[in-house]
Amino acid sequence: MMVSSPSNISQAAGPSNATPLCFSINSPPFRHNQTIASAYFSAVFSGLGLSSNLFALVVLAKTFHHTKSRSRSSFLLFLGGLVFTDFMGLLVTGSIVVSFHITHFNWRQLDPHCHFCNFMGMSMVFYGLCPLLLGAAMAVERFIGINRPFARSTSVSNSRACSTVVMVWITAGCISLLPLMGLGSYHLQYPGSWCFLNISSNPLDMTFGLIFSLVGLLSLAVSFLLNTGVLRTGQRSAETRLRSGDDGAADFDHGYCLHLLVPSTGECLNYINN
Repeated sequence: MMVSSPSNISQAAGPSNATPLCFSINSPPFRHNQTIASAYFSAVFSGLGLSSNLFALVVLAKTFHHTKSRSRSSFLLFLGGLVFTDFMGLLVTGSIVVSFHITHFNWRQLDPHCHFCNFMGMSMVFYGLCPLLLGAAMAVERFIGINRPFARSTSVSNSRACSTVVMVWITAGCISLLPLMGLGSYHLQYPGSWCFLNISSNPLDMTFGLIFSLVGLLSLAVSFLLNTGVLRTGQRSAETRLRSGDDGAADFDHGYCLHLLVPSTGECLNYINN
């Protein structure tokens, strides 16, 4: 009859008691005052975001249905993809955060294997990058449209716009999956209502953090530079038309500025919300 030594017993029990990776830095329960204001604050802002996005989707759908211009319908598809992405991001992440503030669940007991935390972290990365990438894609489309109108007229189509939106979703999804493949990790964040990428001196965490940051910053830079170029081109065109006595130039200029500011403002707000 074999008798297990105490050291063997402790080695066998060690792995089962090991702290999961997502709780290795911040482990619930956190010691902080849970106020009812937190639940109301999260619920109100999530509800406002969802209702406004839903209203925007309805308006965009009606406008798209009555639009006959290919360029305008392509722009509406990009904008619809942006609004739909923000709606889903608020729905997924907001429902988790609001549930935490209402029920005060212990994340470690609910999710001992970090599956739920990884899903939350992936959602934060995915829905954080998508608006920025879509904004950059829209900026490229506008820049080509005003500087290379003939080239754009032959390439613009609804199927192309849909394909671009899907490619943006795939790109953001692949980046969000990197921690599950070993590059970086998702960790529970204070006050225990959300998970996000881990910022540490670990080379893998640093690499993933740099990828996430650089993709977002590059998208913002592309949007800013190309939109600035489009505004300059539109301004020069309006000045030329005004000098030639065209009274509609001012309307053109204001309309195009609005055309630029609507998606750009939405892009920034989506990034802040996510």
